[in-house]
Amino acid sequence: MVILLSFISCKKKSTPAPVVTPTPAAAPTPNFYFNATINGKSVNINDLSVTTGSGAGQSVTTSGQHEQSMVLSNPLLRAEEAGVFITKTFPGSVTLCSEVESMFKVGSYNYANPNAGIDGIGVYYIDAGGMYWTSYLDSNKVQGGKFEILTHTTNNDNFSKYISTAKFSCTLFDPLGNTMQLTNGEIKSRSVNCEGLN
Repeated sequence: MVILLSFISCKKKSTPAPVVTPTPAAAPTPNFYFNATINGKSVNINDLSVTTGSGAGQSVTTSGQHEQSMVLSNPLLRAEEAGVFITKTFPGSVTLCSEVESMFKVGSYNYANPNAGIDGIGVYYIDAGGMYWTSYLDSNKVQGGKFEILTHTTNNDNFSKYISTAKFSCTLFDPLGNTMQLTNGEIKSRSVNCEGLN
């Protein structure tokens, strides 16, 4: 009996296992995005969705106005899409990539009205209902607002020559004459499409 009690009294007390709280995984950061507050609503379109991507596009009008776009697009029906574009009128047709590259520089830009042949920057947004909103009117007026390219770096993924970031604010118009205010706008997208140019 004495031996048994001695054994029990000498038994080492067990210590509780430490409580380990797992560190939450960091949220992935998008490579490309369009963020803005539009009429008080936060709009965030980015490439974390497999259906959304960043593109650099180009088009030319008969008047010699060349347009380059930075786009966050989504092919799904009723999905938001947004982007910015730069327009510049050249004396002849654009044949050199260096001409397109000259359209993109770090700095501030005025807003364009391509319908009136006025060069500069444009912003567009397609809402979930499919309505197209843009920063210019079908008139000779050019709105105020601020647009600034912040960074412009070489891109090596073969989808565009550069990647650019910009911040902006402006008024958006739909074809019916309605307006929305866009503030705190930011974009990071592929830029400078030289496809078919020397």
